[in-house]
Amino acid sequence: MDAPTTITLNPVALLALKVALGMIVAAVALNLDRAHVAVLRRAPRALLAGLLSQWLVLPGLTVALILLWSPPPGIALGLLLVAACPGGNASNYFCLVARANPALSITLTTVSTLLTPLTLPLLFAAGTAIVGLSATATAPKVAVLPLLMELLLIIVLPLGLALLLRRQTPALADRVRTPLRRFAALILLGIVIAGLMQAPVRQVDTMGLWALVALHNALALAAGYTVGALARLQEAERRTLAFETGLQNAGLGLVIILTHLGGVFEMALVAAIWGLWHLVSGAGLALLWSRFPPAERRL
Repeated sequence: MDAPTTITLNPVALLALKVALGMIVAAVALNLDRAHVAVLRRAPRALLAGLLSQWLVLPGLTVALILLWSPPPGIALGLLLVAACPGGNASNYFCLVARANPALSITLTTVSTLLTPLTLPLLFAAGTAIVGLSATATAPKVAVLPLLMELLLIIVLPLGLALLLRRQTPALADRVRTPLRRFAALILLGIVIAGLMQAPVRQVDTMGLWALVALHNALALAAGYTVGALARLQEAERRTLAFETGLQNAGLGLVIILTHLGGVFEMALVAAIWGLWHLVSGAGLALLWSRFPPAERRL
């Protein structure tokens, strides 16, 4: 088997990528307040349904899609890794536009992000085992302890500091959260583009990959809404689950690929396309739903 094409960032760019991701995570936590925490008590069914959709339904659909589509190993691993990532922070904004339930969205994003050090390695390992594709087929075997420590550093630490800032100085948290998220997103986008541009030219079915990612994303959005319907949630909460399941933190996936999976180009390309496409699909769906306000009372 030929050695996979890889992407390598210099240490400064890699550090900037991690810092940018931590800033984005912090921006999510800065939105959290007591009203959002109250969702845990008022709507445990909605919260559990959202986590079930994120941690069980989406990975299961991803495995089924891989078995039916039979993509190359690097592409399959990229899909599995993205599915194992927590929800992306863009879901919070799209829920607001779509007249969904932003409080539930922020709570789900925060909870799934906080538990990522435990859920991501388990979900990724389980997915690769079920499809019969070892990570060593295309990328180095993941060292669980270093990955866990990395996730604690770039996910849990900034999230905890942001929650502390929110509690101690809520006015300051309100002022800095939006500029922080935008600044970090620009850094993240610039580094990702620079990294992908340095990859050697390689025969990749780009159109087919975009189609596969679009299908994967559509299944994720539909799955979230369907889980909400099966849980008999109100329309606003069904929309929220659609965004929380269909918008993944692909930036986190890129960090893991570049730092713990050898920078495999195909995996990075999946995460990059996912990160772009879910913004397009999420924006389109949010604008569509904004024209049809839910009739039910929100949780």
